[in-house]
Amino acid sequence: MMLLFNLGTLSEHFRSTKSGEDLLHTQLEKRQGGDSYLWTSFFNQKSNAYLMALLKEWNIKTLFLSVNPTMDLAKLRSFKILASQNGIKVDFLIGENSYLEEDDGFTHLEKVMIEGRDLGFAGIHLDIEPHTFDDYHENIKVYSKRQIKLYTQAKKWCADNGMDLSTSVPMHLPIEVAKNLSRNNITTYIMAYDHLSLEKKMDKTEAIRKILKNNYRWVFEIDDFPDYTSLQETENKLIEKGIKGFAYHDLSQMNLFKK
Repeated sequence: MMLLFNLGTLSEHFRSTKSGEDLLHTQLEKRQGGDSYLWTSFFNQKSNAYLMALLKEWNIKTLFLSVNPTMDLAKLRSFKILASQNGIKVDFLIGENSYLEEDDGFTHLEKVMIEGRDLGFAGIHLDIEPHTFDDYHENIKVYSKRQIKLYTQAKKWCADNGMDLSTSVPMHLPIEVAKNLSRNNITTYIMAYDHLSLEKKMDKTEAIRKILKNNYRWVFEIDDFPDYTSLQETENKLIEKGIKGFAYHDLSQMNLFKK
């Protein structure tokens, strides 16, 4: 049964008419589901019941949850139990670019991965973005080499510790890094953000998508879309082009999205 709740997640526009309500129900019921991201601040703000209803409404299968020192750990334990009961996998999201500022960044990354393992997460998701560095374009080969080393070491660690590994990457990911992700069978989330046309995004990601084959997801920035219908239409176009795995950035943007 579709969960509808009076917390503002349903569009006032669709509430105005019976036909509008039917349309919204039809759209939501057609959702094939996907993955999403969640940061500590929003996690702490909302009750577990609220978060779970939102995840179920969007049919989220895997959630990447970032944990910082302000995280309510008792709430986290209860949330992970609820997620498991509802068939939602929760992975430990690590977003820290400094691991690529040196050749042996895995030494520092491993300490955080251990925290994720000890908190009982099912997998690790890396969101490490060297392209944000001021000298990235001048030193792209250096950063790509460090990325490859970091991913290789992280994959081995996860395999040794019985955990999954996935990562988020930009549309302009270097080819050699994409090849390493493919070789290591690391599920890759392509951050298809900005206001380029869908055709240009497809062209921009064609090479890395071919390398990654079927082991990637297309990540939507929710704020790139004016409404739910626009997002659904884009999803359908991508499905027609053979892209079937989706993710949404992020759960806080999905909240109130249809208002």
